[in-house]
Amino acid sequence: MEMKDNWKYLGDILSSDGKNDANIRERVQRGLGAVTNICQTLSDLCLGPYYYEAAIILRSSLLLSTVLSNSEAWVNLTKKNIEDLEAIDETFLRNIFCGAHAKTPLETLYLETGCVPIRFILKSRRLNFLLYILSDKEDSLLSNVFRAQCDNPVKGDWVNTIRKDLEELEINLSFEEIKTNTKEQFKRIVKEHVNEKAFEYLKNLQQTHSKAKPIQYEKFSLQNYLKADNKLTTKEKSFTFAVRTRMQ
Repeated sequence: MEMKDNWKYLGDILSSDGKNDANIRERVQRGLGAVTNICQTLSDLCLGPYYYEAAIILRSSLLLSTVLSNSEAWVNLTKKNIEDLEAIDETFLRNIFCGAHAKTPLETLYLETGCVPIRFILKSRRLNFLLYILSDKEDSLLSNVFRAQCDNPVKGDWVNTIRKDLEELEINLSFEEIKTNTKEQFKRIVKEHVNEKAFEYLKNLQQTHSKAKPIQYEKFSLQNYLKADNKLTTKEKSFTFAVRTRMQ
Protein backbone atom coordinates (compact mmCIF):
# COMPACT_ATOMS: atom_id res chain seq x y z
CA MET A 1 0.00 0.00 0.00
CA GLU A 2 1.34 3.42 -0.99
CA MET A 3 2.15 5.77 1.88
CA LYS A 4 1.30 9.49 1.54
CA ASP A 5 1.97 12.49 3.75
CA ASN A 6 -1.24 14.17 2.63
CA TRP A 7 -4.22 13.58 0.41
CA LYS A 8 -7.19 15.53 -0.88
CA TYR A 9 -10.69 14.78 0.35
CA LEU A 10 -13.81 16.80 -0.53
CA GLY A 11 -11.75 19.87 -1.42
CA ASP A 12 -9.50 19.83 1.66
CA ILE A 13 -5.89 18.64 1.90
CA LEU A 14 -5.57 16.33 4.90
CA SER A 15 -2.07 15.91 6.33
CA SER A 16 -0.81 12.91 8.27
CA ASP A 17 0.76 15.21 10.89
CA GLY A 18 -2.61 16.82 11.63
CA LYS A 19 -1.42 20.28 10.55
CA ASN A 20 -3.33 22.61 8.23
CA ASP A 21 -0.36 24.23 6.49
CA ALA A 22 -0.75 22.46 3.12
CA ASN A 23 -4.49 23.05 3.06
CA ILE A 24 -4.10 26.74 3.92
CA ARG A 25 -1.41 27.20 1.27
CA GLU A 26 -3.79 25.86 -1.37
CA ARG A 27 -6.62 28.08 -0.08
CA VAL A 28 -4.30 31.09 -0.30
CA GLN A 29 -3.51 30.30 -3.93
CA ARG A 30 -7.19 29.83 -4.75
CA GLY A 31 -7.96 33.05 -2.89
CA LEU A 32 -5.42 35.01 -4.92
CA GLY A 33 -7.14 33.76 -8.07
CA ALA A 34 -10.51 34.84 -6.68
CA VAL A 35 -9.15 38.31 -5.85
CA THR A 36 -7.89 38.70 -9.42
CA ASN A 37 -11.23 37.59 -10.88
CA ILE A 38 -13.29 39.85 -8.63
CA CYS A 39 -11.12 42.90 -9.29
CA GLN A 40 -11.31 42.23 -13.03
CA THR A 41 -15.10 41.92 -12.78
CA LEU A 42 -15.34 45.20 -10.87
CA SER A 43 -13.16 46.86 -13.50
CA ASP A 44 -15.21 45.51 -16.43
CA LEU A 45 -18.62 46.43 -15.04
CA CYS A 46 -19.94 49.99 -15.04
CA LEU A 47 -21.08 50.03 -11.43
CA GLY A 48 -20.88 53.75 -10.81
CA PRO A 49 -21.89 54.60 -7.22
CA TYR A 50 -22.60 50.92 -6.51
CA TYR A 51 -18.91 49.94 -6.83
CA TYR A 52 -18.15 49.45 -3.13
CA GLU A 53 -21.43 47.79 -2.26
CA ALA A 54 -20.91 45.39 -5.18
CA ALA A 55 -17.33 44.73 -4.02
CA ILE A 56 -18.53 43.73 -0.55
CA ILE A 57 -21.14 41.38 -2.05
CA LEU A 58 -18.51 39.76 -4.30
CA ARG A 59 -16.19 39.39 -1.32
CA SER A 60 -18.81 37.33 0.49
CA SER A 61 -20.08 35.34 -2.48
CA LEU A 62 -16.81 34.59 -4.27
CA LEU A 63 -13.73 35.29 -2.16
CA LEU A 64 -14.89 33.99 1.23
CA SER A 65 -16.69 31.02 -0.28
CA THR A 66 -13.47 30.09 -2.11
CA VAL A 67 -11.12 30.54 0.83
CA LEU A 68 -13.38 29.24 3.62
CA SER A 69 -15.35 26.37 2.13
CA ASN A 70 -15.48 23.48 4.67
CA SER A 71 -13.84 25.74 7.28
CA GLU A 72 -16.57 24.98 9.83
CA ALA A 73 -14.95 21.55 10.30
CA TRP A 74 -11.30 22.67 10.47
CA VAL A 75 -9.45 22.06 13.73
CA ASN A 76 -6.08 22.97 15.18
CA LEU A 77 -5.64 26.16 13.13
CA THR A 78 -2.55 28.11 14.13
CA LYS A 79 -2.29 31.87 14.43
CA LYS A 80 -0.21 31.91 11.24
CA ASN A 81 -2.84 29.86 9.37
CA ILE A 82 -5.46 32.48 10.21
CA GLU A 83 -3.14 35.38 9.38
CA ASP A 84 -2.34 33.82 5.99
CA LEU A 85 -6.07 33.63 5.18
CA GLU A 86 -6.65 37.19 6.36
CA ALA A 87 -3.75 38.44 4.23
CA ILE A 88 -5.71 37.44 1.10
CA ASP A 89 -8.78 39.30 2.34
CA GLU A 90 -6.67 42.36 3.13
CA THR A 91 -5.11 42.24 -0.34
CA PHE A 92 -8.61 42.39 -1.80
CA LEU A 93 -9.66 45.29 0.43
CA ARG A 94 -6.53 47.24 -0.49
CA ASN A 95 -7.18 46.64 -4.19
CA ILE A 96 -10.72 48.03 -4.13
CA PHE A 97 -9.30 51.27 -2.74
CA CYS A 98 -7.15 51.65 -5.86
CA GLY A 99 -4.23 49.90 -4.22
CA ALA A 100 -4.30 51.49 -0.77
CA HIS A 101 -0.87 52.37 0.60
CA ALA A 102 0.97 49.44 2.18
CA LYS A 103 1.17 51.37 5.46
CA THR A 104 -2.56 51.91 5.69
CA PRO A 105 -3.62 50.50 9.09
CA LEU A 106 -5.29 47.15 8.43
CA GLU A 107 -8.14 47.80 10.84
CA THR A 108 -9.28 50.81 8.79
CA LEU A 109 -9.84 48.55 5.76
CA TYR A 110 -12.39 46.62 7.82
CA LEU A 111 -13.87 49.54 9.73
CA GLU A 112 -14.47 51.63 6.61
CA THR A 113 -16.13 48.77 4.72
CA GLY A 114 -17.91 47.10 7.63
CA CYS A 115 -16.24 43.79 6.77
CA VAL A 116 -15.79 41.20 9.52
CA PRO A 117 -12.23 39.76 9.68
CA ILE A 118 -11.84 36.10 8.76
CA ARG A 119 -10.89 35.08 12.32
CA PHE A 120 -14.44 35.97 13.40
CA ILE A 121 -16.09 34.48 10.32
CA LEU A 122 -14.43 31.16 11.20
CA LYS A 123 -16.03 31.30 14.65
CA SER A 124 -19.40 32.10 13.12
CA ARG A 125 -19.22 29.16 10.72
CA ARG A 126 -18.20 26.74 13.45
CA LEU A 127 -21.00 27.84 15.76
CA ASN A 128 -23.67 27.56 13.08
CA PHE A 129 -22.32 24.08 12.29
CA LEU A 130 -22.62 23.28 15.99
CA LEU A 131 -26.39 23.83 15.87
CA TYR A 132 -26.56 21.57 12.80
CA ILE A 133 -24.77 18.80 14.71
CA LEU A 134 -26.93 19.27 17.81
CA SER A 135 -30.05 19.02 15.63
CA ASP A 136 -28.85 15.92 13.80
CA LYS A 137 -30.10 12.40 14.55
CA GLU A 138 -28.61 10.98 17.73
CA ASP A 139 -27.27 7.89 15.97
CA SER A 140 -25.62 9.80 13.10
CA LEU A 141 -21.85 9.68 12.62
CA LEU A 142 -21.55 13.42 13.33
CA SER A 143 -23.46 13.11 16.60
CA ASN A 144 -21.40 10.11 17.70
CA VAL A 145 -18.09 11.88 17.00
CA PHE A 146 -19.35 15.02 18.75
CA ARG A 147 -20.37 13.09 21.87
CA ALA A 148 -17.06 11.20 21.89
CA GLN A 149 -15.17 14.51 21.90
CA CYS A 150 -17.41 15.84 24.68
CA ASP A 151 -16.73 12.72 26.77
CA ASN A 152 -13.00 12.51 26.01
CA PRO A 153 -11.75 16.01 25.16
CA VAL A 154 -8.32 16.50 23.59
CA LYS A 155 -6.49 19.80 23.37
CA GLY A 156 -7.22 21.50 20.05
CA ASP A 157 -10.13 19.26 19.07
CA TRP A 158 -13.33 20.63 17.53
CA VAL A 159 -15.45 20.64 20.70
CA ASN A 160 -12.79 22.46 22.72
CA THR A 161 -12.48 24.98 19.88
CA ILE A 162 -16.23 25.55 19.94
CA ARG A 163 -16.25 26.05 23.70
CA LYS A 164 -13.48 28.62 23.33
CA ASP A 165 -15.50 30.37 20.58
CA LEU A 166 -18.55 30.59 22.84
CA GLU A 167 -16.43 31.98 25.68
CA GLU A 168 -14.61 34.57 23.53
CA LEU A 169 -17.84 35.76 21.90
CA GLU A 170 -19.57 35.82 25.31
CA ILE A 171 -22.42 33.60 24.16
CA ASN A 172 -23.44 32.21 27.53
CA LEU A 173 -25.45 29.22 26.34
CA SER A 174 -24.95 25.52 27.02
CA PHE A 175 -25.15 22.99 24.21
CA GLU A 176 -28.62 22.02 25.43
CA GLU A 177 -29.76 25.65 25.41
CA ILE A 178 -28.35 26.15 21.92
CA LYS A 179 -30.26 23.11 20.70
CA THR A 180 -33.59 24.74 21.65
CA ASN A 181 -33.01 27.60 19.18
CA THR A 182 -34.20 27.57 15.60
CA LYS A 183 -31.60 27.98 12.86
CA GLU A 184 -32.70 31.59 12.29
CA GLN A 185 -32.66 32.47 16.00
CA PHE A 186 -29.21 31.08 16.66
CA LYS A 187 -27.79 32.53 13.46
CA ARG A 188 -29.00 35.97 14.59
CA ILE A 189 -27.45 35.51 18.05
CA VAL A 190 -24.11 34.48 16.54
CA LYS A 191 -24.12 37.35 14.05
CA GLU A 192 -24.82 39.93 16.75
CA HIS A 193 -22.04 38.66 19.01
CA VAL A 194 -19.56 38.26 16.14
CA ASN A 195 -20.18 41.81 14.89
CA GLU A 196 -19.90 43.21 18.41
CA LYS A 197 -16.63 41.43 19.16
CA ALA A 198 -15.15 42.12 15.72
CA PHE A 199 -15.95 45.83 16.13
CA GLU A 200 -14.38 45.84 19.60
CA TYR A 201 -11.27 44.01 18.32
CA LEU A 202 -10.79 46.43 15.41
CA LYS A 203 -11.33 49.54 17.54
CA ASN A 204 -8.72 48.27 20.01
CA LEU A 205 -6.28 47.83 17.12
CA GLN A 206 -7.14 51.33 15.95
CA GLN A 207 -5.94 52.77 19.23
CA THR A 208 -2.45 51.42 18.55
CA HIS A 209 -2.00 53.45 15.34
CA SER A 210 -1.62 57.21 15.64
CA LYS A 211 -2.88 57.90 12.09
CA ALA A 212 -6.04 55.84 12.53
CA LYS A 213 -6.74 56.76 16.15
CA PRO A 214 -8.57 60.08 15.51
CA ILE A 215 -11.23 58.48 13.25
CA GLN A 216 -14.55 58.04 15.03
CA TYR A 217 -16.70 54.97 14.30
CA GLU A 218 -20.17 54.92 15.78
CA LYS A 219 -21.24 51.64 14.20
CA PHE A 220 -19.72 48.74 12.31
CA SER A 221 -20.96 49.13 8.74
CA LEU A 222 -20.02 50.45 5.31
CA GLN A 223 -19.27 54.13 5.84
CA ASN A 224 -21.75 56.60 4.35
CA TYR A 225 -19.34 58.13 1.83
CA LEU A 226 -18.86 54.68 0.23
CA LYS A 227 -22.57 53.94 -0.17
CA ALA A 228 -24.46 54.11 -3.45
CA ASP A 229 -26.54 57.14 -2.42
CA ASN A 230 -23.33 59.19 -2.12
CA LYS A 231 -22.70 60.76 -5.52
CA LEU A 232 -18.91 60.81 -5.31
CA THR A 233 -17.15 58.88 -8.07
CA THR A 234 -15.23 55.71 -7.23
CA LYS A 235 -11.93 57.59 -7.49
CA GLU A 236 -13.23 60.35 -5.24
CA LYS A 237 -14.36 57.78 -2.68
CA SER A 238 -10.97 56.09 -2.81
CA PHE A 239 -9.29 59.49 -2.32
CA THR A 240 -11.59 60.19 0.63
CA PHE A 241 -10.54 56.87 2.16
CA ALA A 242 -6.87 57.83 1.77
CA VAL A 243 -7.47 61.20 3.41
CA ARG A 244 -9.46 59.68 6.28
CA THR A 245 -6.75 57.14 7.02
CA ARG A 246 -4.05 59.84 6.77
CA MET A 247 -2.15 58.01 4.03
CA GLN A 248 -2.60 60.50 1.16
